Amino acid sequence: MKTWGQRLAAVMVLFWAQAAWAEIQIHDAWSPAMPAGVNKVPVYMVLTNLGQSTDRLLSARSEAAGSVSIHASQLQEGEWGVVSVEQVQLPSYLPVSLDMGTSFLVLNDLQQALRPGSRYNLTLQFAGAPEQTIRVRVRSTNFFGSSNLEGLRTDPMQQPGRTRRSEGLEDVMSDPFLR
Repeated sequence: MKTWGQRLAAVMVLFWAQAAWAEIQIHDAWSPAMPAGVNKVPVYMVLTNLGQSTDRLLSARSEAAGSVSIHASQLQEGEWGVVSVEQVQLPSYLPVSLDMGTSFLVLNDLQQALRPGSRYNLTLQFAGAPEQTIRVRVRSTNFFGSSNLEGLRTDPMQQPGRTRRSEGLEDVMSDPFLR
C-alpha cells in the first residue's frame, strides 16, 4: 500500500515532467509559398517561454530543406540588413515573435517547392527545454506579382459579386467615390 508521501511524490514527478515538456509554447508557425528554384524561404512564428528562467533557441532542422539557419534584421552602417545569428533569447513569460522585423528562421536549399496549404515538419532545439517538432503551414502570398489590387472594392456601397455601379461612366471624369 502506498503512503501519502509516495503518492504526492508521484504526482509531483508527473507535474514536473509535464511542465518541463510544455516549457516553450509555439504558435502561428508559417512560411510563404515559394515557387521551385527559390533556395531560401523564411519561417515565422511566436515562441513563449513558460519556464522560470531565460531560455534560448539554438537551432532547427527540417526535412523540407538541406539546413535551417537563424537570421536577424539589424541596422548596420545606417542601413537595415539581415545577418546570421547563433541563437534567439527567450525571456520568461514574454512572447517572442520571429518575423521579418526581428529574428526569424530561414530554410536553406529547399528540397521541393512550397505550395499554399501544404505543411512540413520543423524541429526546434532549445538550450534548456526539450526539442519540439511542429507542423509549419505554407501560406499563399503575393511576393512575386502586382495583382494584389485585383478584386479590391473601392466603392463601399458595392455588393460582392455585383457589377460596378460606375459601369458606363468610363468617359466621365469624376471622383471614383461619387460614382
